[in-house]
Amino acid sequence: TSCASPPADAGQQHRNGAARILVETLRDMNRFPSSNDGEVSDGPNQESYALFMQGCIHLFEPDSEEQNMLLKAAFRECCRKGLLNSIIWDKFRNAVRPELMRTCIEEISPGSEIGLQYENLPEEWSCTGRH
Repeated sequence: TSCASPPADAGQQHRNGAARILVETLRDMNRFPSSNDGEVSDGPNQESYALFMQGCIHLFEPDSEEQNMLLKAAFRECCRKGLLNSIIWDKFRNAVRPELMRTCIEEISPGSEIGLQYENLPEEWSCTGRH
């Protein structure tokens, strides 16, 4: 969790090291296959993606190219694996511009008219359901 919430007075070298670890963590998380059969997996879970997003929010400048790229990649993978929940959605929604959200949703579900409300997102993006 040190990557997710570095000290406010952390130097640039410390922040760069934490950012490197954060990127490596996303690579590792994405290597695990998704478990679409409802089985418990040893791979990343909802908390993993929520902490990753929190790290991106703390380590990178708001709306920076690096932050947007990492948040978008994590969101796509999270949805693909069926791990989206309201906490992850809220972190993503609060960190990126609405245009980036729309682009990301369109890339995951081309041609859909889903909108930007959590309740309207496809249920297969979430293993826990929303109702």
